[in-house]
Amino acid sequence: ETPLHEQQVAMSRLAALLERLAEKAEARKRAEDGSHDTSSDSDTEEDDVRGRSPRGSASVYGSQAYWEERYESGIVGESTVKGELSNEWFVGYQACKDAFGDHMPKDRHVLILGNGLSLLGEDMVLDGYQDVCAVDYSEVCVKRMQERAAALKESRDSGVELPEVTYRVMDVTSLAYEDESVASVLDKATLDTMFNMEDDAVSVAKMLDETHRILEPGGKYVCISYGEPKERLQYLEHDRFSWTLEKQLQIVKNKTLFHVYVLQKPRANLRH
Repeated sequence: ETPLHEQQVAMSRLAALLERLAEKAEARKRAEDGSHDTSSDSDTEEDDVRGRSPRGSASVYGSQAYWEERYESGIVGESTVKGELSNEWFVGYQACKDAFGDHMPKDRHVLILGNGLSLLGEDMVLDGYQDVCAVDYSEVCVKRMQERAAALKESRDSGVELPEVTYRVMDVTSLAYEDESVASVLDKATLDTMFNMEDDAVSVAKMLDETHRILEPGGKYVCISYGEPKERLQYLEHDRFSWTLEKQLQIVKNKTLFHVYVLQKPRANLRH
């Protein structure tokens, strides 16, 4: 089997597993409300074995309720326990920093889209980035990361001073930033998540429009995705955007291939 086939099978099985977990959580909630659905999990178990999402519906990744529940008790960062859901999507900082390090100035503002419980921003600060903001639409996960940041600050030696990651609740389809105000935007798996929304085409367009809007002239959008160029470039290189594809790289982890797309806005604002 080819690495691409292995990747597709792994991603489809993961999606089916996550959807099954969400359905079980929903069933528990219905039971607590006195309206338990007596249907068994046999159908979803079979679908998981076959490596496809049940009922052909939109992926569980598109459900905000799912993310809120997952982040309520999920681990922060990458899981090292077999069978435990990891919240460090695709690859960690050490595996991807060489791919984008030269494209994002460490002394300028970096915005991380859809951070979740990832430690990406934390690792970037430790590596010298001075101004990192990580956003997510889940209030649960943002609160947890804010509490973690506060605890880390208290635990540091009095003589050690490091920049802090700012965590904010924000929808990536409606970013609370001024036009052309951000030097770098980093996206690790968030665009892929948008493709799992029920209105995926609209969600993807809104996210990319907002990312393009807030980037300053010369600013860069770094997108780390499992989507192949033939699947992603038609959206990233749409003619309504002034940015251009500066570089395309690949990261391989456990035989799985991830793609890095670096897009840069022209240094002179050509829209005016």
